[in-house]
Amino acid sequence: MRNFYILAFGISLLFLIHIIYKAGIERSLRFDMYSEWENNGYNSGSYDEIKSISFNSSIMSLPFIIFYLIIFSVSFKHIKTNTAKVMNILGLSFSALVFLIVLLPIIDSGKISFEELSYLLIPYLFAIIAFCIVNLIQANKESDAYNNTNQFTVDDLA
Repeated sequence: MRNFYILAFGISLLFLIHIIYKAGIERSLRFDMYSEWENNGYNSGSYDEIKSISFNSSIMSLPFIIFYLIIFSVSFKHIKTNTAKVMNILGLSFSALVFLIVLLPIIDSGKISFEELSYLLIPYLFAIIAFCIVNLIQANKESDAYNNTNQFTVDDLA
């Protein structure tokens, strides 16, 4: 389980880079669209491009969220401490809620953009990292307790 949580940290960094990069692209396109609108009138091509980027960014975010759903559901079975169970339940709940919210730009990308969604995804990501840290500590404690059991043999007693 420790390796899964270490992998989760690496994937979290990739997800953070994805969020910041795609939200930045969308924000700069939106700024360009507004400045064009002030100068030359409305250009629907920029709006369609923003919708396309929002749709693609949301699609690319789904595997990250599904990964966290899988990590928390698998570790729910393997780590038996109460703290880890609470963190896994919170992680599953937040991930399921964010998964449903990320579906909104996919269903209709004109209503909500990925840039607006990034203001939810970044705090979600930091919460997931905190849950992964707690679960990593719990997995280490459980692994250490398993490795440090007294395994005396008959020869050790003599």
